[in-house]
This record gives sequence, structure tokens and C-alpha cells, in this order.
Amino acid sequence: MKQEEVVDFTNILKKYIKHWYVFVISITVCAILVFVYLKIASPIFHVEAKIKGEEEKVGGIQAALLKNTSFGGLLGGSNGSIYNDMETLRSYTLLSNVAETLGLNTIYTIKKFPKNVDCYNNSPLELKPMLPIADTLSIALKFNVEVNEESKVNIKTYLGRKKIAEVKEASFPAKMPTIFGDFLINTTQFYKADKSISMKIIYTGYGYIAEILTERILIDLVTKKADIISLGIDESNINRGKDILNTLISKYNERELSDKRAYAKEMEVFFNDRVKLISDDLEKVEKDIEVYKTQNKLTDITAEAKILIEKNGDFKEKMIEVETQYSVISTIDAFLKDPNNKYAMIPMTLGIADKNGVEVLQKYNGLLLERLKLLRSTHEGNPTVNLLNEQIEATHASVMATIKSIKEGIEFTRNDLRQQENEFYSRIKNMPTQEREFVTMKRQQYLKQEMFVFMLQQKEENAIKSAITTPKMRIVDHAYNLVEPLSPKPLKCMFIAIVIGGILAMIFISVFYRKRSI
Repeated sequence: MKQEEVVDFTNILKKYIKHWYVFVISITVCAILVFVYLKIASPIFHVEAKIKGEEEKVGGIQAALLKNTSFGGLLGGSNGSIYNDMETLRSYTLLSNVAETLGLNTIYTIKKFPKNVDCYNNSPLELKPMLPIADTLSIALKFNVEVNEESKVNIKTYLGRKKIAEVKEASFPAKMPTIFGDFLINTTQFYKADKSISMKIIYTGYGYIAEILTERILIDLVTKKADIISLGIDESNINRGKDILNTLISKYNERELSDKRAYAKEMEVFFNDRVKLISDDLEKVEKDIEVYKTQNKLTDITAEAKILIEKNGDFKEKMIEVETQYSVISTIDAFLKDPNNKYAMIPMTLGIADKNGVEVLQKYNGLLLERLKLLRSTHEGNPTVNLLNEQIEATHASVMATIKSIKEGIEFTRNDLRQQENEFYSRIKNMPTQEREFVTMKRQQYLKQEMFVFMLQQKEENAIKSAITTPKMRIVDHAYNLVEPLSPKPLKCMFIAIVIGGILAMIFISVFYRKRSI
């Protein structure tokens, strides 16, 4: 049995060797076809860039004020999740801005043999719509433009395969009427007179290009343990690939800086209102002290009251701390109850030492910030916005319950301290009434002063933050291309040509030999 198999294999091998010229012809034809393909096909290169998130640092006055608190992150800022940054980079709105900035919605190609030439940023002709339709256009229009040596223009416009308009023997600038509006085709600095040109121009909307870029741009972390983001795109035109990635990074930083300044502006309005309110209260207390001292002809009561304050220093500090907390939590409570602040972010969490309360407020602010960003790319009635509004309302109820609980706890502590205060003053009932009243007023003055100074510090810190123009994403590597193209690879293509040529030759010989045997 084995001997018969060896004999059969030998006969088959002899049969193929006998027709060796078929292999030569088949492989040669396949190699020629591959050679033609390599001449026609445009090489695809991989373009890549790397960026790193920059953390916003809280320093100076704010760091000193928030050093020993379990809150403060809301005002200080954080770089957020690196995954949120990645999703923002591939967002539809941001990619639409990139397409608009680079004019990617207009593709210019010169028809030449053996392959067409991509004219990115060096097209001899320029196509412009007379109406701004790129924001709403959802289809692609194709313009076949023929220019002769006398600079006469013939234009045919297609929607898919259907011709929808045509202009013959026009002069520059050539006007092309279509059902989507009029277009103008004019020359650029790269145009050379006395030469004929055959071009294909494709015009579409920014949204269509954004959808394509969403699929083509690869965004991922360099490693799971690093906060460096890698951006990549495969492009036949290296300059276009570099421009896309560099512009995407630039637009992202511009957008984040704009959001930061908008938030700082809201904080500025809030701090201005609070500073004015506390300033008025402080002025009233100081006038009351002045009137009181004048009416009671008091001169040295400060020295006498100082003794009491020094003995009761610890008690005073606790009372001031609780009063400060109660004042701020009341401010936040009033801020949340105001209908005008329905979708306004809670500007501060000072006075909330409860960890769960801080987390609820941060979650609520996060939903409001997500809604603000979403409204930039859609309208108020969008289902996603409605769903987000429902989440915000549900979270708002939770926030109100949390604030109420914290407020009740602080109020209980304040009442307890006031009771202790009454007991303390009952022990010193022999102290003149003027001195006790003066101490009360001085305590109110001290509390208002502390609140006033704190608000001024916060206002100045916010002004400093709004003046900072440092981009959120620092560029690690500007866009660069790999020298070796991804495709086509000549050696690989030739190897495939040899394999396919050999297989075709074997099939041909087997069929031909079988027919002759029959």
C-alpha cells in the first residue's frame, strides 16, 4: 500500500515538473499584476501622537484654608478620570470642529494615470458653497471638473450616480447651481494657466466627516498604569493625518479652557454677591458697637471683655466654627431651593464635614457639568438630555435631604453650645450688663470678619485660576508618522503572488492532464 502511494506521488511530481513552464507563466502574470497594484495603490501610513493629562494644583490661600478639611476638592479642581478625557477626545462635537477647522469636508483629487493624486492643502482649484450648508448637509456631492488650456471650465455634479447639474464652458470663478444651493469654483495659488486639469471634488457636511473620524481615530492608554493617552490614525496623506491629530489636541485644550473660564465666571458672580452681603452685615455690626459704646459711655470695656474672651477661648472657637458651618450650610440650602438655580452647580461645600454629603454634592455637580457639555452638541428636548434631567432631579432630592440632615445636626450642636453659653453667663451674672452685651456684639463682629476675609480669599483664588491658560493636556509627542507604511508591503504582496501563481498553475495542470487522460 505504501509503495503504491509513493509511486502515485512520484507520478504527480513528474507531471508538475514536466509542465514547469506553466508555473513560470502563472507566477509571472501574478507578479506583473501585483507590480501594477503596487504602482496604483497609495501607501497607508500610521500617524500617532501622545498627550498627558495635567493636574490642576490647589495652592496658596486655598490650600491653607482647606488643608485639614475632608472637602475642598470641588473648588480646587481635579484632572478627573482619564477615561472621561478619552471619551471627550472622540466626541462628535469635537471632531466636527476639527473637520471644520481643516476643511476636511472638501476632498480634492486630480485624475491622473496610473493613479489619482490627493490634493490636501495644495489643490489648484477651490470649491466654496455660497450658503453655509456644511453644518446640516448629510450627503456627499461629487463634482467632476474639467479645465482646458484656455481656462474654460466644464462641471458635472452628481448625487450618488445621478447627475443633478451641469455647467459648460464657464470662466473662473465658475458658478455651479444645485438643488442644495450655489457653489463657486475658483483657482488657487497652485493653479497653473495654459494647462488642462481633470479633477474630482467631493463635498459633504462636517457631521459626516466626524462620523468617519470617530471610527478611524484610535484613542487608548499607552499602558494601563500610565495616564498618557495615545492618538493614532491610518492615513494615505501623512500631512493630513498629522494635522488631524494636532488639531484634535488643540481643540480639546481650547474647549476645556473655555469650560474652566465659564465655571470661574459663575464663581465670580457668586463670590461678589456673598462679599457684598457679608460686608453689609459687618458694617451694621460695627455701627451697632459704635452706637452702643457712645450711648453707654464705655471706654475701657475692651480690656475687661478681653479677659473673659481669653478664659473662654476654646468655647468661642467652637461657637464660631459652628456658626460658620451653619451660615454656609444655610447658604447652600437657600441656593438649592431657589428655582433660578435649578441647573446651577453648587459653588462650595465648606462646612460639610460629612463624607457621604460631599459625595452626593460632587455627584450632583458632575451630572450638571455633564448636562452642560451635552447641551453644546444637542438641544433641550433630546431624549438623552431628558434622561439626564430626570437623574438631576432625583439627585437634587437626595441632596436636599442630605443638606437638611446636616443642617439639623449642626443646629443641634449650635443649640447645645448656646445652652452652655447661657450656663456660662449665669455663672458670671454679677458681670455688668454692658460688658455681656458688648461681648456678644464683638463675637458677631469677629464672625462676620472671618467670613468676609474668607470670601475675599476665595474670590482672589478664583480670579487667579481663571487667569491661568495652561492647557489641560500636555503634548508628550506631536503627531509623527512611522517610516514603514502599513500597506501595501511589496515583499508580502510578491510572496502572495508567487503562492497564488503556483496554486493556479497546479489547478490548470491538473484539469488539463485529466482531460487528456479521458
